[in-house]
Amino acid sequence: MDVDGAQPDQEISFLRRRVADLEALHFIPGRSVLPVGDDVLEGYLTLEREERRYTTWAMARHAEFVTVWYRLLSLLKAAVVNAGDLPPSADDSNRMQLGMQWIAAAGGTVKLILDAALAGYYAQGYMLTRHLLETWLRLEYIALRPEMAAMWFVGPSGEMPRPPSENTIHNYVKSNTTGMHRKLVTMVLNTLRNLNKMSHPSEFTLQQTVGVKKQTFNVGANYDPELCAGLLNEGANGLRLLLFAFRDLVPQPLDWCDGLRSVSEEYARVWTQEVESLERRRKSVAGSVHWSGLVHLSDFEE
Repeated sequence: MDVDGAQPDQEISFLRRRVADLEALHFIPGRSVLPVGDDVLEGYLTLEREERRYTTWAMARHAEFVTVWYRLLSLLKAAVVNAGDLPPSADDSNRMQLGMQWIAAAGGTVKLILDAALAGYYAQGYMLTRHLLETWLRLEYIALRPEMAAMWFVGPSGEMPRPPSENTIHNYVKSNTTGMHRKLVTMVLNTLRNLNKMSHPSEFTLQQTVGVKKQTFNVGANYDPELCAGLLNEGANGLRLLLFAFRDLVPQPLDWCDGLRSVSEEYARVWTQEVESLERRRKSVAGSVHWSGLVHLSDFEE
Protein backbone atom coordinates (compact mmCIF):
# COMPACT_ATOMS: atom_id res chain seq x y z
CA MET A 1 0.00 0.00 0.00
CA ASP A 2 1.35 3.40 -0.97
CA VAL A 3 0.63 5.85 1.83
CA ASP A 4 1.93 8.97 0.07
CA GLY A 5 -1.54 10.40 -0.50
CA ALA A 6 -3.09 9.08 2.70
CA GLN A 7 -4.64 11.22 5.40
CA PRO A 8 -2.78 11.31 8.76
CA ASP A 9 -5.15 8.85 10.49
CA GLN A 10 -4.96 6.45 7.54
CA GLU A 11 -1.20 6.64 7.51
CA ILE A 12 -0.98 6.05 11.25
CA SER A 13 -3.19 2.97 10.85
CA PHE A 14 -0.99 1.70 8.01
CA LEU A 15 2.20 2.25 9.99
CA ARG A 16 0.78 0.47 13.02
CA ARG A 17 0.11 -2.58 10.88
CA ARG A 18 3.67 -2.43 9.55
CA VAL A 19 4.96 -2.09 13.11
CA ALA A 20 3.10 -5.28 14.06
CA ASP A 21 4.54 -7.08 11.03
CA LEU A 22 8.11 -6.02 11.88
CA GLU A 23 7.77 -6.87 15.56
CA ALA A 24 6.55 -10.34 14.61
CA LEU A 25 9.71 -10.89 12.57
CA HIS A 26 12.36 -9.20 14.71
CA PHE A 27 12.84 -9.50 18.45
CA ILE A 28 14.00 -6.19 19.90
CA PRO A 29 16.17 -6.90 22.97
CA GLY A 30 15.52 -4.94 26.12
CA ARG A 31 17.87 -2.20 27.23
CA SER A 32 19.65 -2.65 30.54
CA VAL A 33 18.48 -0.35 33.30
CA LEU A 34 19.29 -0.04 36.98
CA PRO A 35 17.07 -2.15 39.28
CA VAL A 36 15.16 0.78 40.73
CA GLY A 37 11.47 1.39 41.35
CA ASP A 38 8.94 2.01 38.58
CA ASP A 39 8.31 5.52 39.90
CA VAL A 40 11.99 6.33 39.34
CA LEU A 41 12.07 4.72 35.89
CA GLU A 42 8.78 6.16 34.63
CA GLY A 43 10.27 9.03 32.64
CA TYR A 44 13.06 6.97 31.11
CA LEU A 45 10.80 4.09 30.14
CA THR A 46 8.25 6.44 28.58
CA LEU A 47 10.96 7.93 26.35
CA GLU A 48 12.32 4.45 25.57
CA ARG A 49 8.91 3.13 24.51
CA GLU A 50 8.33 6.13 22.27
CA GLU A 51 11.76 5.73 20.68
CA ARG A 52 11.04 2.10 19.84
CA ARG A 53 7.60 2.90 18.49
CA TYR A 54 8.70 5.72 16.20
CA THR A 55 11.86 3.88 15.16
CA THR A 56 9.73 1.00 13.91
CA TRP A 57 7.48 3.44 12.06
CA ALA A 58 10.49 5.02 10.37
CA MET A 59 11.98 1.65 9.45
CA ALA A 60 8.67 0.59 7.92
CA ARG A 61 8.58 3.65 5.69
CA HIS A 62 12.30 3.95 4.83
CA ALA A 63 13.26 0.26 4.77
CA GLU A 64 15.44 0.47 1.64
CA PHE A 65 17.27 3.54 2.90
CA VAL A 66 17.94 1.86 6.25
CA THR A 67 19.29 -1.17 4.38
CA VAL A 68 21.74 1.12 2.56
CA TRP A 69 22.85 2.40 5.97
CA TYR A 70 23.43 -1.15 7.20
CA ARG A 71 25.60 -1.86 4.15
CA LEU A 72 27.62 1.32 4.70
CA LEU A 73 28.22 0.42 8.35
CA SER A 74 29.36 -3.06 7.31
CA LEU A 75 31.82 -1.49 4.85
CA LEU A 76 33.16 0.73 7.62
CA LYS A 77 33.73 -2.25 9.88
CA ALA A 78 35.40 -4.20 7.06
CA ALA A 79 37.67 -1.25 6.25
CA VAL A 80 38.90 -1.01 9.83
CA VAL A 81 39.48 -4.79 9.98
CA ASN A 82 41.33 -4.76 6.65
CA ALA A 83 43.57 -1.93 7.81
CA GLY A 84 44.36 -3.40 11.23
CA ASP A 85 47.33 -5.52 10.14
CA LEU A 86 48.88 -3.09 7.66
CA PRO A 87 52.18 -1.63 8.91
CA PRO A 88 52.37 2.05 7.94
CA SER A 89 55.51 3.50 6.42
CA ALA A 90 57.75 5.39 8.82
CA ASP A 91 57.11 8.68 7.06
CA ASP A 92 53.33 8.28 7.22
CA SER A 93 52.84 6.56 10.56
CA ASN A 94 51.38 9.56 12.41
CA ARG A 95 48.96 10.36 9.61
CA MET A 96 47.75 6.77 9.31
CA GLN A 97 47.35 6.30 13.06
CA LEU A 98 45.54 9.61 13.45
CA GLY A 99 43.27 8.98 10.48
CA MET A 100 42.37 5.48 11.64
CA GLN A 101 41.60 6.69 15.15
CA TRP A 102 39.37 9.44 13.82
CA ILE A 103 37.50 7.01 11.60
CA ALA A 104 37.18 4.52 14.46
CA ALA A 105 35.62 7.25 16.60
CA ALA A 106 33.32 8.19 13.72
CA GLY A 107 32.07 4.60 13.63
CA GLY A 108 30.17 5.23 16.83
CA THR A 109 28.96 8.58 15.56
CA VAL A 110 27.35 7.15 12.42
CA LYS A 111 25.48 4.50 14.43
CA LEU A 112 24.09 7.28 16.65
CA ILE A 113 23.04 9.31 13.56
CA LEU A 114 21.04 6.36 12.22
CA ASP A 115 19.44 5.79 15.61
CA ALA A 116 18.62 9.52 15.96
CA ALA A 117 17.10 9.70 12.47
CA LEU A 118 14.85 6.71 13.10
CA ALA A 119 13.79 7.85 16.58
CA GLY A 120 13.01 11.37 15.40
CA TYR A 121 15.82 13.25 17.15
CA TYR A 122 16.58 15.30 14.06
CA ALA A 123 18.39 18.33 15.50
CA GLN A 124 20.53 16.01 17.60
CA GLY A 125 21.30 13.90 14.53
CA TYR A 126 22.50 16.97 12.65
CA MET A 127 24.89 17.75 15.51
CA LEU A 128 26.42 14.33 14.97
CA THR A 129 26.48 14.73 11.19
CA ARG A 130 28.49 17.92 11.67
CA HIS A 131 31.05 15.80 13.54
CA LEU A 132 31.36 13.48 10.50
CA LEU A 133 32.02 16.36 8.12
CA GLU A 134 34.55 17.95 10.46
CA THR A 135 36.31 14.58 10.66
CA TRP A 136 36.44 14.39 6.86
CA LEU A 137 37.93 17.89 6.60
CA ARG A 138 40.65 16.94 9.06
CA LEU A 139 41.41 13.82 7.04
CA GLU A 140 41.72 16.02 3.98
CA TYR A 141 44.01 18.38 5.87
CA ILE A 142 46.47 15.69 7.00
CA ALA A 143 46.40 14.19 3.50
CA LEU A 144 47.65 17.57 2.22
CA ARG A 145 49.99 18.12 5.17
CA PRO A 146 50.94 14.71 6.61
CA GLU A 147 53.75 16.27 8.66
CA MET A 148 51.09 18.09 10.73
CA ALA A 149 49.53 14.85 12.00
CA ALA A 150 52.06 14.78 14.85
CA MET A 151 50.51 18.00 16.22
CA TRP A 152 47.49 16.01 17.49
CA PHE A 153 49.67 13.75 19.67
CA VAL A 154 51.58 14.32 22.90
CA GLY A 155 55.17 15.21 22.01
CA PRO A 156 58.18 12.99 22.75
CA SER A 157 59.05 15.11 25.79
CA GLY A 158 55.49 15.33 27.04
CA GLU A 159 54.51 18.47 25.12
CA MET A 160 50.78 19.00 24.90
CA PRO A 161 49.10 18.50 21.48
CA ARG A 162 48.88 21.70 19.44
CA PRO A 163 46.59 20.99 16.48
CA PRO A 164 45.71 23.82 14.09
CA SER A 165 42.45 25.70 14.58
CA GLU A 166 39.24 24.81 12.78
CA ASN A 167 39.45 27.92 10.58
CA THR A 168 43.04 27.12 9.66
CA ILE A 169 42.02 23.62 8.57
CA HIS A 170 39.02 24.84 6.57
CA ASN A 171 40.93 27.61 4.81
CA TYR A 172 43.94 25.45 4.00
CA VAL A 173 41.89 22.60 2.55
CA LYS A 174 39.81 24.97 0.44
CA SER A 175 42.86 26.91 -0.79
CA ASN A 176 44.88 23.82 -1.71
CA THR A 177 42.36 21.80 -3.68
CA THR A 178 41.30 22.33 -7.28
CA GLY A 179 38.58 21.42 -9.76
CA MET A 180 35.81 19.07 -8.65
CA HIS A 181 37.63 18.37 -5.40
CA ARG A 182 37.51 22.04 -4.47
CA LYS A 183 33.80 22.17 -5.36
CA LEU A 184 33.23 19.25 -3.00
CA VAL A 185 35.15 20.99 -0.20
CA THR A 186 33.10 24.15 -0.76
CA MET A 187 29.88 22.14 -0.66
CA VAL A 188 30.91 20.51 2.63
CA LEU A 189 31.82 23.87 4.16
CA ASN A 190 28.46 25.32 3.11
CA THR A 191 26.70 22.29 4.55
CA LEU A 192 28.56 22.77 7.84
CA ARG A 193 27.22 26.31 8.09
CA ASN A 194 23.67 25.00 7.69
CA LEU A 195 24.29 22.23 10.19
CA ASN A 196 25.58 24.73 12.73
CA LYS A 197 22.21 26.47 12.56
CA MET A 198 20.19 23.27 12.64
CA SER A 199 22.17 21.94 15.59
CA HIS A 200 21.17 24.87 17.79
CA PRO A 201 17.72 25.98 18.96
CA SER A 202 16.20 27.57 15.84
CA GLU A 203 13.06 27.57 13.70
CA PHE A 204 14.17 24.13 12.49
CA THR A 205 14.06 22.78 16.05
CA LEU A 206 10.40 23.79 16.33
CA GLN A 207 9.48 21.38 13.53
CA GLN A 208 10.86 18.50 15.59
CA THR A 209 8.38 19.11 18.42
CA VAL A 210 5.29 18.83 16.18
CA GLY A 211 3.94 15.32 16.66
CA VAL A 212 2.31 12.99 14.16
CA LYS A 213 -1.13 14.33 15.12
CA LYS A 214 0.20 17.93 14.95
CA GLN A 215 0.51 18.44 18.70
CA THR A 216 3.18 21.11 19.20
CA PHE A 217 4.78 19.99 22.47
CA ASN A 218 5.85 16.48 21.53
CA VAL A 219 8.60 15.39 23.93
CA GLY A 220 11.23 12.88 22.91
CA ALA A 221 10.83 10.61 19.88
CA ASN A 222 8.87 11.63 16.80
CA TYR A 223 8.39 10.83 13.13
CA ASP A 224 8.30 13.25 10.22
CA PRO A 225 8.96 11.60 6.83
CA GLU A 226 10.73 14.62 5.32
CA LEU A 227 12.91 15.36 8.34
CA CYS A 228 13.77 11.67 8.69
CA ALA A 229 14.72 11.27 5.02
CA GLY A 230 16.77 14.48 5.11
CA LEU A 231 18.84 13.32 8.08
CA LEU A 232 19.27 9.82 6.66
CA ASN A 233 20.57 11.43 3.48
CA GLU A 234 23.02 13.84 5.09
CA GLY A 235 24.35 11.22 7.48
CA ALA A 236 24.80 8.66 4.70
CA ASN A 237 26.70 11.19 2.63
CA GLY A 238 28.96 12.03 5.55
CA LEU A 239 29.67 8.34 6.07
CA ARG A 240 30.39 7.84 2.37
CA LEU A 241 32.85 10.72 2.45
CA LEU A 242 34.68 9.02 5.32
CA LEU A 243 34.75 5.69 3.49
CA PHE A 244 36.28 7.29 0.40
CA ALA A 245 38.81 9.08 2.61
CA PHE A 246 39.67 5.81 4.34
CA ARG A 247 40.17 4.14 0.96
CA ASP A 248 42.75 6.82 0.13
CA LEU A 249 44.37 6.56 3.57
CA VAL A 250 44.65 2.77 3.63
CA PRO A 251 44.35 0.87 0.32
CA GLN A 252 41.41 -1.53 0.50
CA PRO A 253 40.86 -4.91 -1.23
CA LEU A 254 39.22 -4.84 -4.64
CA ASP A 255 36.03 -6.51 -3.38
CA TRP A 256 35.67 -3.78 -0.74
CA CYS A 257 36.03 -1.06 -3.38
CA ASP A 258 33.48 -2.84 -5.55
CA GLY A 259 31.16 -3.00 -2.54
CA LEU A 260 31.50 0.74 -1.94
CA ARG A 261 30.73 1.44 -5.58
CA SER A 262 27.72 -0.88 -5.46
CA VAL A 263 26.22 0.63 -2.31
CA SER A 264 26.76 4.13 -3.74
CA GLU A 265 24.74 3.16 -6.79
CA GLU A 266 22.05 1.68 -4.56
CA TYR A 267 22.05 4.85 -2.46
CA ALA A 268 21.49 7.01 -5.58
CA ARG A 269 18.50 4.85 -6.61
CA VAL A 270 16.94 4.84 -3.14
CA TRP A 271 17.47 8.55 -2.62
CA THR A 272 15.76 9.32 -5.94
CA GLN A 273 12.77 7.28 -4.77
CA GLU A 274 12.72 9.12 -1.43
CA VAL A 275 12.65 12.50 -3.17
CA GLU A 276 9.89 11.38 -5.52
CA SER A 277 7.87 10.09 -2.57
CA LEU A 278 8.24 13.37 -0.70
CA GLU A 279 7.26 15.34 -3.79
CA ARG A 280 4.15 13.24 -4.11
CA ARG A 281 3.30 14.32 -0.61
CA ARG A 282 3.37 17.89 -1.98
CA LYS A 283 6.27 18.95 0.20
CA SER A 284 8.94 21.13 -1.33
CA VAL A 285 12.47 19.75 -1.13
CA ALA A 286 14.26 22.65 -2.80
CA GLY A 287 14.84 25.50 -0.38
CA SER A 288 13.77 23.68 2.77
CA VAL A 289 15.97 24.56 5.72
CA HIS A 290 16.85 20.96 6.50
CA TRP A 291 18.09 19.95 3.03
CA SER A 292 21.60 21.25 3.26
CA GLY A 293 23.21 20.34 0.00
CA LEU A 294 25.12 17.03 -0.17
CA VAL A 295 22.50 15.47 -2.44
CA HIS A 296 24.83 15.38 -5.46
CA LEU A 297 27.84 13.81 -3.76
CA SER A 298 27.86 11.13 -6.50
CA ASP A 299 29.24 13.79 -8.88
CA PHE A 300 32.53 13.69 -6.95
CA GLU A 301 33.00 10.01 -6.23
CA GLU A 302 35.45 9.17 -9.00
